[in-house]
Amino acid sequence: MPSRPDWRYTPALLKHLLAMDHAPTRLAQVTRVALGWLTHYRVGGVGAVIRALLQREDVDDTVREEAASRGFAWLRSGMRAGTDVGPTVIVLLECDRLPESARIELFRLALEWLGEPRRHPSTGRVLRGILVDERCPAELKRRAGDLARSWVTRGFAEWEASSHSQLVQALLVHDDTQDAALPLLNQLASQPGSPSSPAVLQRLLLHHDQLSPDQARATVAHALVWLRDHQDPESLATVLSPLLRVPGLTARQLRKAVEHGFVHLLAHPHDHEAMAMLLSQLNGLTTAQARAVADVSLHWLASHRGKAQRPVLASFLTRHDLSAEQTRAGIDIALDRLTADTASKDRAVLSGVLRNPALEADQRSRAVDCAQRWLHRHGGLPKACLILEDLLALPSLPSGERTLLLRLAGDWLDRHAEHPLAERLRVALKSCTAGGRIG
Repeated sequence: MPSRPDWRYTPALLKHLLAMDHAPTRLAQVTRVALGWLTHYRVGGVGAVIRALLQREDVDDTVREEAASRGFAWLRSGMRAGTDVGPTVIVLLECDRLPESARIELFRLALEWLGEPRRHPSTGRVLRGILVDERCPAELKRRAGDLARSWVTRGFAEWEASSHSQLVQALLVHDDTQDAALPLLNQLASQPGSPSSPAVLQRLLLHHDQLSPDQARATVAHALVWLRDHQDPESLATVLSPLLRVPGLTARQLRKAVEHGFVHLLAHPHDHEAMAMLLSQLNGLTTAQARAVADVSLHWLASHRGKAQRPVLASFLTRHDLSAEQTRAGIDIALDRLTADTASKDRAVLSGVLRNPALEADQRSRAVDCAQRWLHRHGGLPKACLILEDLLALPSLPSGERTLLLRLAGDWLDRHAEHPLAERLRVALKSCTAGGRIG
């Protein structure tokens, strides 16, 4: 390996070697090779190798300090060359084993890089990392906050939405939320079409409970205007979803928000995120709208597989205003998925089936089989008690299923006797046995 320091696979190989178990002598050889490779300026792969060195528990402080020193030398070289050193800065910020003195130097180097006029794709992520790091000294964090406020209110079109959204989120957490919201709302009023507006709206809506009443009302008004003027899928996912979670929307505001989503879905019938979002609005859709969305969803579900089905099915199964044919079709698709896959994350889909009042006898038998298979694999999870509770609520379980269910419930209570959900399961057991639903 030392004879091929610039081989493009060298960083990945070093990272792999540093992740393996080694005898002390071999580990010393591996760390020596890694530190030697880090001696000279490299274009890429440096951050991953440094992180692999720093995260090992069996290397001494001297090795860690040397690795950090090589990393900082690389950062200075990269900054002089105009390179995007942000990814390596982020790797080092996330490293818990960085010596304190090295971490302070890292904050200073990062702020020096952030002070350059040129922007990079990782600029927002680096600034966010400094703002949310509790180990950053107050003076340096104030400098980072000043930069963040300046950049967020001016906006940068070249930043990707996720980077800008993370920066706004960090700023709202770092500053007093109402103080931080004021320039953001002014920006929305003066630059309503700014590329950064969706990210700003998203974060303000997610922090609505920390805004003043006037600020919350203004944020909702700006969001509705944005949705009226922008029908692209990114705007829907970024703005509409958090808007629909805001409690206390007036009937008119809720109707307008849902209409934007409804129109969008009819124009983009393969947008499964929009399907799940609209179906989850139990009070926002009219019966006609709910059934129209259900038709689009059933068509999509019939031709798609995989984890993207989960949120659509979970929301679909909560609705009680669909036609009998739609409900049965949705339950059948859910049962087909649960028969083929027993992943722990399918719990919400399984609960939706078991709790559905339209569950027919043949479907119920399949649902109980699916639930038993799911519990066999995931019965030890804390939220497995919710599946047990759903099964206990089913009428007239056969004797064999009753015995198995009581044993599984007892096992869960033995493992999680102090869990906050334990009392719910005890009440369900008592109610079930007293009501004669088992047996």
